[in-house]
Amino acid sequence: MAHKTYLITGASRGIGRVTTLELAERGANLILVGRDTQRTEQAAQEALALGAAKGTTVTTVIADLSHLKDVARAAQEILESCAKLDALINNAGAIFDRHIRTADGIENTFALNHLAYFALTLRLLPLIQRAPQGRIINVASRAHEGAQIDLEKIVDGRPYHPWKAYQASKLANILFSRELASRLKGTAMTVNALHPGFVATQFGHGGARWMSWFLRLARPWMINEEQGAKTSVFLAVDDAVANISGAYWVKCTQSQPSLEAQNNELARALWNLSVSLTGLDLPSTRHQPV
Repeated sequence: MAHKTYLITGASRGIGRVTTLELAERGANLILVGRDTQRTEQAAQEALALGAAKGTTVTTVIADLSHLKDVARAAQEILESCAKLDALINNAGAIFDRHIRTADGIENTFALNHLAYFALTLRLLPLIQRAPQGRIINVASRAHEGAQIDLEKIVDGRPYHPWKAYQASKLANILFSRELASRLKGTAMTVNALHPGFVATQFGHGGARWMSWFLRLARPWMINEEQGAKTSVFLAVDDAVANISGAYWVKCTQSQPSLEAQNNELARALWNLSVSLTGLDLPSTRHQPV
């Protein structure tokens, strides 16, 4: 892990924070992206304390990833300060109890849970490309099962239903992973998506009341944050997955996502929509090891 650099979004709480601490204990250099300055700095201090003996370094970048301008600014900061990325862990996500449009005119769930993954990944691809074996890890969810994506309505997000919007965004994570893996074929970079499990975190609290109520009732059947972070850490560091790309993982094991998540035509259409919304597309992927 010495001299390896990992970027985690949503690093200040839940499985993002635990992933951060697990990687810090292994001596990784970390870049933590979070929206809340105080929580992100606190996670950074915890990581530094855990990794001090192994030389861990931690950088924080504060950004609201639901805004494309903030994604661009954060990415530029990272591009200017970082030589390479051994793994990008797209973890930030949320569910919202009401219809909200971002400053870009995009429904908030789709903007944060999918477009942020897409835009940040494409902007940081030159750094991932410079690693000997760069990994892109997208935290999705089993919630994608049964989901549908209507590409003509998903940007506006109406009619809005919190759970359906969340399901569609998690389906988008897997479709994005699948399409990006296909486009990166022949490079040393890999892309994988994962379901972290039904995790007892603060996710969903403070937003939709029904979601908070449901999570309180379901807590006895939920796993803890340490268990929830295992697959993210596994995909980031394990040599066994070094050459596997385009897969979906549950409990550190390859699994089959829904049939809709295996729809290549839908994956390409989602890619094209994302390009039109962000102005970003895949640059040259010629491998440039450091």
